[in-house]
Amino acid sequence: ISAMPSGSDCIQRNHYPWHSFTEPDGRVVSASDCKKFTDGYPPKFGPEDQDCIAYEYDGEGLLKLTHINAGLNCCPVIVADIEVVDGTIIIEEIDSLDNGGCDCLCLFDIDYEITNLLPGEYTIKVIEPYRHHDDDILEFTVNFVTTPTGSFCVPRSHYPWAQ
Repeated sequence: ISAMPSGSDCIQRNHYPWHSFTEPDGRVVSASDCKKFTDGYPPKFGPEDQDCIAYEYDGEGLLKLTHINAGLNCCPVIVADIEVVDGTIIIEEIDSLDNGGCDCLCLFDIDYEITNLLPGEYTIKVIEPYRHHDDDILEFTVNFVTTPTGSFCVPRSHYPWAQ
């Protein structure tokens, strides 16, 4: 006599890797006011001649990023295009000067969130409107499975960073 299955048992899974992800989606969450280092503004991370990304991945699809010392117009409308293409997270920060900004530059800390991001290795690249062509691009590769939190910095030697 052989036993025949008489039904099925299912377990609901609501997290990676069982549920299907939609496309990654990024947005600006918040931004600091203009940082004035000479007024004793306490930097979140590093000195004013460093341009940095701090990151934290929760293992379930949420990536939090902070662009520390982002150089933008002094009166910005903080806007960025964020896309994930072939393992590269591209954050293009958009200059607001054409939208009535001030005639000066300033450093800001900008918080971003990207949802629906599968675990794995990614290159993070920030396209900055005021990066001097002699300065390195803020770009690095990280594996969120092995290193879910960390930071990466590049030195800056031109206005508005090194003043």
